[in-house]
Amino acid sequence: MSAAATLQKPETIRRRAVFVLPGYDPAPPRRYREIYRSEAAKQGEITGQSIGLSPVSRPAPFYGWQVSAQQAGRSTHSAHWILPWNDLVRSSMKAGIFGIYPLALRTGWTYLKGGALWALLRLRWQPMLAVFYPLAVLMGQVLVATAGAALGWQLAGWAGLALGLGASLAGAEYLRRQDSRTYIYYLLHLYAFAARNMARPNPDLARRMNALADQVQAALDDGVDEVLVVGHSLGAQLATDLLGDMLRDGRLNGPGHVALLTLGQIIPMMSFLPAAQRLRRNLRAVAASSRIFWLDVSSQADGGCFALADAAAVSGVAPQGAQNPLVISAAFADTVEGAETQRFFARHFQYYRAFARPENYDYFAITAGPLPLAARYAGRKNSPQCILKPFVRVQDGPDG
Repeated sequence: MSAAATLQKPETIRRRAVFVLPGYDPAPPRRYREIYRSEAAKQGEITGQSIGLSPVSRPAPFYGWQVSAQQAGRSTHSAHWILPWNDLVRSSMKAGIFGIYPLALRTGWTYLKGGALWALLRLRWQPMLAVFYPLAVLMGQVLVATAGAALGWQLAGWAGLALGLGASLAGAEYLRRQDSRTYIYYLLHLYAFAARNMARPNPDLARRMNALADQVQAALDDGVDEVLVVGHSLGAQLATDLLGDMLRDGRLNGPGHVALLTLGQIIPMMSFLPAAQRLRRNLRAVAASSRIFWLDVSSQADGGCFALADAAAVSGVAPQGAQNPLVISAAFADTVEGAETQRFFARHFQYYRAFARPENYDYFAITAGPLPLAARYAGRKNSPQCILKPFVRVQDGPDG
């Protein structure tokens, strides 16, 4: 039974606090505000929802704006807060053409040694292409450099060897500078950060997450009707950890609804790692909670996520009679015009954008509309393609 079934009747949301955890994205948070502004206007033309944005004072380190919405004669005011960590993303992407190879080897070994790589391939092979693609390109670079150096040595000795190596380095540097198009370095840095953060949490990110937990509780103490935590891509793992930690710490007190919305999640990339004990503990806590309603939205057209996978179940930690999550498909092929022509990352960010047919999923109705998330999806069942089979059997300690 989903948490939505425990809600007796829909309630009108007048005040909402939305906390957004972006994925591994070096872009500044104002980009998300501008996406929200432009896409809300497009969606409103279809749904009739009127949305206006205004500035709001924001405590460090948050970035935010206020949303006033009108729909079917009902008004809703939502404070939107983004937890910026784009600076941490940029600082973690400093490995150059010499540093990227040992980084790739360490990351690959991390996923190989605990069996996570094979489990992820069995779960969904499509997103794993994003792992093998940069590794294949880097391996190709090494082979080309080796062949060039060998040919140069045969033709002109030391001078030819130096020329061959120099040409290979120039080619590698050119490819690095084209990363905004190829995403080779970006993807490797993403997986490296994710794996490293499981074993040794980034201290700066941990401090910001603690500050966010305080803001979530402050919103509940202030009497908002709903607290909605949104996590996209790698941010879905952060959002799950946030609410799981708060549950286990005895927080999330107050009469308001608490909801978790995960979009295009890649949680198994971390939860399958042996070092991810805290994440698995939090997945279990949130899955079992009747305090939180958790909606997970993905699409099989999004090759950058583990589509329609119940993150707690596939990680082997879903408790008996789990309340969460409700797993639904955004079905881009049916709901987004031109979805099949979108580039890889455009599809991965589609969850933040307008839909031509938003009956199944509407980000702006969810974040600014008059219904709580649980009421909006009351009575819904998991999509038929939902994956519930456990793919790992990691033996955690007593706290796991």
